[in-house]
Amino acid sequence: MRGAMYGTSYFENLLKDSDICIVTEHWLNRTNITFLYELANDFRVFSCFSSSSVNSNRGSGGVAILVRKTFGFKTYNLFVDNDRICAVKLSKHGYESLCIIGTLLPSTNHSIEEYLQYFQTVCSIYDRMSVDCVTVIGGDFNTDIAVTSLSSKSKNVIDFITKNNLSPVPLMSGRKGPDFTFRSKDMTRKTMIDYIFIPEFFCNGFTNLEVRNDCPFNVSDHYPVLIFLDMNLLCNTSNKFHLYRKVLLWSRCDEWEKKYYQTELDKLLNFEVLPLNSCEINENYIEHINSNIVNVVHIAANSCIPTGKFRHYLKPYWKSNSLDYYHNEQRQARKTWLSMGQTRNNDNIFYKQYKDKKREFRKHKRNAERLWESEKFADVQKAAEMDIGQFYRVVRKHRQQKSQATCLNYDGNTATNNGDICKLWIPILFGFVPEHGAIPALYTLKECINVFMKSKSKLYVGFLDNEKAFDKIWHDGLFLKLKEIGVTGKLWNILFMSYKSASAHVQYNGLTSDNFSISQGVGQGRVLSSWLFSLYINDLILQLISTNCGIRIGYLNIPAILLADDTTLLSASPKGLQGLLDCVQTYACKWRLKYNGTKSCVLAFNNNTDVDIKLGNTKIACKTDTIYAGTLITNNNKTFERTKNSAKKLKKNLHSLYSAGVNPKGLTPITNTLIWKRFVLPTALYSCEVWGQLSNSEIELLERTQRYVARYIQCMDKYSPTDSTTSNLGLWSLEAVIDKFKLLFFGRLCRSKSGTTHKKLFNMCISQFILDENAEHSITYNLITTLVKYDLFSFLETYVNEDYIPEKVLWSKIVRQSIEIYEENRWKSNLENRNELKRYSKIHPTLCEHRLIRLTVLYPDAKLELLVLVALGSAAIKKATCTLCNKQSLDIVKHLIMSVMFY
Repeated sequence: MRGAMYGTSYFENLLKDSDICIVTEHWLNRTNITFLYELANDFRVFSCFSSSSVNSNRGSGGVAILVRKTFGFKTYNLFVDNDRICAVKLSKHGYESLCIIGTLLPSTNHSIEEYLQYFQTVCSIYDRMSVDCVTVIGGDFNTDIAVTSLSSKSKNVIDFITKNNLSPVPLMSGRKGPDFTFRSKDMTRKTMIDYIFIPEFFCNGFTNLEVRNDCPFNVSDHYPVLIFLDMNLLCNTSNKFHLYRKVLLWSRCDEWEKKYYQTELDKLLNFEVLPLNSCEINENYIEHINSNIVNVVHIAANSCIPTGKFRHYLKPYWKSNSLDYYHNEQRQARKTWLSMGQTRNNDNIFYKQYKDKKREFRKHKRNAERLWESEKFADVQKAAEMDIGQFYRVVRKHRQQKSQATCLNYDGNTATNNGDICKLWIPILFGFVPEHGAIPALYTLKECINVFMKSKSKLYVGFLDNEKAFDKIWHDGLFLKLKEIGVTGKLWNILFMSYKSASAHVQYNGLTSDNFSISQGVGQGRVLSSWLFSLYINDLILQLISTNCGIRIGYLNIPAILLADDTTLLSASPKGLQGLLDCVQTYACKWRLKYNGTKSCVLAFNNNTDVDIKLGNTKIACKTDTIYAGTLITNNNKTFERTKNSAKKLKKNLHSLYSAGVNPKGLTPITNTLIWKRFVLPTALYSCEVWGQLSNSEIELLERTQRYVARYIQCMDKYSPTDSTTSNLGLWSLEAVIDKFKLLFFGRLCRSKSGTTHKKLFNMCISQFILDENAEHSITYNLITTLVKYDLFSFLETYVNEDYIPEKVLWSKIVRQSIEIYEENRWKSNLENRNELKRYSKIHPTLCEHRLIRLTVLYPDAKLELLVLVALGSAAIKKATCTLCNKQSLDIVKHLIMSVMFY
């Protein structure tokens, strides 16, 4: 409300009916804010002021938020640097956090630009807080969104609440009082400019909605808006909360998900044991156990059972109408009927009420659907009455778009859809093609190298640098290749004109050059660029195959591996490699590509002498190692340097995020751990699927790095026990993380199409394994040993016999649970063998986030104190002398807790 300073008695009566109050008042500045502290003794007062108005007594506006001290939520001021915006956060254990944003946006005395600047600030605060809080916005918006002719201010507000699924409280059905909140003195002007915007799931949770018109004009020209919300909707175990947030789809879960749910329940329900003394079992204890069980059931179900949510695009007529009210009435009537015995008899009053509510809901639903359809197709009807050309233009917008190219013909093959077009490319062309990414290309290259290393045969691999590949494509040659595959007519003309008429200019230091035409290249990063580049070099592969200079593995002829703009040539002799290079040079000269010989290199396997290899007139250097697709490739199969670089990258990536809050004093340990697992590990362990068997020293190097990170996140010293350090954060060993990537890649290989090169190579390696033909050095053999390690070998047998592997999502769940069981058993076994960690095993019996570390999310201000308790509980039981009291103790930690804290 506004005008609190001019009507203190009215304001005091209003506060008696309120727990949270948003006050907007132009004169609510630094000098006058003290009157709220004196007036509202039962409330905590929060306000914000702009740092730019320190020397101003008035400022640009004033907003305050009052929260009743006995409300039961812990309240934090978010300290917005703005006179017109104030925000607070309310939190309570077991409830979703609630954020209240109060605002007083500029009136018509200010420009539209100034209004939008303040409104964008409100939007940015909402976007930031709504990520992990239920956010409510209220105040004086100084624009009416209920009128027919909307201003630009109103359109921006409507777009914002529509985008974020917010409901304007004063415009909701069931409102008591007038349909306006502002009136002029002579009552000639009445507008609705004061709003409270609440999330949609709150809409059926209010008991009263009122615009009070008992406020005298000499107190304020605005009427206060009151709404009474059910705060139990914020409870994490509330059925209504989960009804509107997400719905568990029990009917869609398979047998594996049900077993996974049962396993999670068994693991989570081991949280407490009934007291031995029956006298200790009282009403409070039973309520406590019941609350824990309910929470466990919700946690297990949310993590294992598929969920769904309301998809507004399937029922677009629902959102803009009050169907939620009638739908809720029907649900409540049905719930009452079910609780009274489910008697299907018209004499049963509950059954009759349920049927009446159901008919009423369906009636309003049909009306809303008809109204939506009439509005949606109004433009079609209007165009049909005016002009036949306009009619077909409008109708075309409502039709589903189809592919502009009916078919492509290439080398005797016809493609009529996107999938068929991708099949036109040669199988050894990787990148930009489904199932032909960088990891399959690495797998193909490494398996080829392993085959020759195992047989001690010589292999020569040339890594060519295609200089500015996308920027060097010859336009005329590209358009010729497009015609050859069947792209003609309008589509060809559109592509031709889009590239032939392209121009650019340079901007630097405020200066702009003249426009200049672009006569070559397709532009890296554009939508069509990758497809056009693949088309442009596809013929190169055909010519390389025709030279018969490549390597042969079984029935496979592999002269090259093309990954995007990286060209890799493979041959069993220097002469054969030179033949492939000559073929590449000829193709490059004909189609105006450029390969840089000075940046290219050759790796010779099983050969210690240099070879004389040239690309054109440039000699290519022979090296012992190179970087391919982000992975170090060496000619001696030594991998320690690669693993060492990954360990360095882990630390480097972690510390590069220090300024973003990834440090002990910044974000919570839970968030830091999430960043470690989701962002740091995948980048540093890239391509670990094809690393093969790691040595013990490599595994120890990686594990040491993770232990360092875990101690860093928890503020622990370097002597803290290994088994407790990582388990506090619920971390698997890095060996298990790498195994997870390997097993997922195994499933990806099994699901690959049979015509791809890596799938053929994979099947060939499996055949060698079955025939016991010394396949232990291959990547495939390492994948199989990983299956055996986690007791998943039966899936390989099923794949060999029935060509079946679980689909992607199910296979991911199987892998995750198998590794979880293995890691937990390994961790528990380590604890059992260490007597000094017996206390820790009782405090933290499962491999998951420590309970005290979870509390740092709810109580971030007590983070460091909670981490101290975690460190004390994680410490080993050992004999030592206390430095505070100079006494010797067999258990120094217990001594510190029980004795020194009172010393």
